[in-house]
Order: sequence, then structure tokens, then C-alpha cells
Amino acid sequence: MQRLKDTYSNFNSDEVRLTERGGRVFISVQDLRFPDKNRWTKPQPLFDEDGEVRGDVARLRGFQLATRSDLERLETLNERVALEKRVEELQVTLEEREADYMRQNQLLLDAQKREVNDKNQRMIEMREQKDNALRDRDQAQKAFDLALQDLDMSKEEAKNLHITIAGSLEERRQLVAEINTKEEQIRQRDQAIEDLEGQIERQQKVINDQTRPEEEREAAQKEVETLQERIAELQAQKENLEKELGLTTKKKVKRALLKYGYGRGRKEIRQWADGLGKKDGSRLAWAAW
Repeated sequence: MQRLKDTYSNFNSDEVRLTERGGRVFISVQDLRFPDKNRWTKPQPLFDEDGEVRGDVARLRGFQLATRSDLERLETLNERVALEKRVEELQVTLEEREADYMRQNQLLLDAQKREVNDKNQRMIEMREQKDNALRDRDQAQKAFDLALQDLDMSKEEAKNLHITIAGSLEERRQLVAEINTKEEQIRQRDQAIEDLEGQIERQQKVINDQTRPEEEREAAQKEVETLQERIAELQAQKENLEKELGLTTKKKVKRALLKYGYGRGRKEIRQWADGLGKKDGSRLAWAAW
């Protein structure tokens, strides 16, 4: 080993293996083609017949160095291949992203186109509606002007007529609401009276049942008397509400008479009353008034 170190200045004892067989020394170096495995080259005689280090050992060393250089170049190539593969993968990813971008951009363009078309269609419809409304307004104005001519009524009188009609409609709305409220109150009284009469009927059965204790029958009798008093109160309230409802209905007709006059416009009053009865749905008939 010392002779090898003396002969070769860069000799590394860790990279060679010496073995002895039959009185001869053999040398082998680590096979760098398999760096991750413990592999060595085929053992060769270290000395010749004269006892000198054979020249093959130098070639063996050169083989090892060449192998190491090849391995380094192979590692470099592997890194380059890996880098090229990564570039290819990134290229594929870029193409996919580009295709996705183009697809999304096309979808956006299509949506914008549909939106513009929808807006245009909506504008056309609104323009048609405006034209129809304008035409209807002109027709109504013409009909109104013709009606004024037939009535020989001035525009100022027509304006006052509009105000009168608006006031009458508001007054009618208030009276209708008042009538509906009173009718609902009457309905509630009727329901309460019906419920109390049902309770009286049940208590009356207890009173007539001779098998029940006397105390229970007396308590039922007192309960019946209390319920009858309550029914009388509700009945009185109902009658007052019905009177108020009748007065409210009369007030409608009276105001109509004051508006149209007692001596004229009976036809108008009759038409007004018929329309009021149809729209209000009042349960009191005009004939009853």
C-alpha cells in the first residue's frame, strides 16, 4: 500500500482493495458506475515478475477516473433531462391555462353580447309600451274633450269635477271601511253568543241530570244565569252596532242626495247606490233602509 502511495501522488487507499491469493497480491478499485452499491472491479495482479507495480494498475486508476467523469456527466444530463421534463410540464400547464382563459373570455364575450341583445330588446319593448301609452293618452284626451263638448262644460268645471270625484272616492273609502269594521264587530258578537249558548246547553244537561249531586246542579244553574247575562250584554252590543251600521248606510245616501240634489239626478243616485252595493258587499239591503 505504501509503495502505491509512493508511486502515485493522488493515491487514495479508500478507493482500492488489496487481496492476497497464492502468495500474489491482487488489486481492484470501486466501480463508480454503481455509486450506491458496494461493487468493485475484477481483481488484477498488482506486481509483475520483477516485483514492480504493473502498469495496468495505472490504467485501472484511469478507468476509475473516467468512470467518475462519465458519472458526473450522466448526473448533469439527468438534471438537464429533469429540467426539460419540468419545462414540458410547465408548457402543458401554460397551454391548458391559455385554453381555459380563451374559453372564459369567449363565455364573457357571449354573455356581454346576450346582455346587449337583451337590453336592446328591452328598449324596443319599452319604446313600444311608451308609444302605446302615448296613443292611449291621446285617445283618452280626445274622448274627454268630446265629452266636454257634449256637456258644454269648461275645462275649469271639468277640473272641479275631478276634485269632487276624488273627494267622493276618499269619502266612500272611509265609509266602506267603517261599515266593514262594524260588520266584523257584529260577526264577533254573533260568534260569542253562539259559543255561550253552546255552554248553556251543556250546563242545562247537567241541571236536568237527576243522578248528579245537588251541589253540582246548583253550580251549573248559577253558571247558566251568568252566561245568560253575558249573552244579554252581547245582544245589546250587537243591536247598537246594527243601529250604527244602519246610520252609516243612511249617511251614504244622504250625502249622495246632498251632492246630486233632491230635485234632480235620481238616475245618477240610483246608479251610484247600485254600484256602491255591488262593490261594498254590505249585508244590509238598500230596500231595508
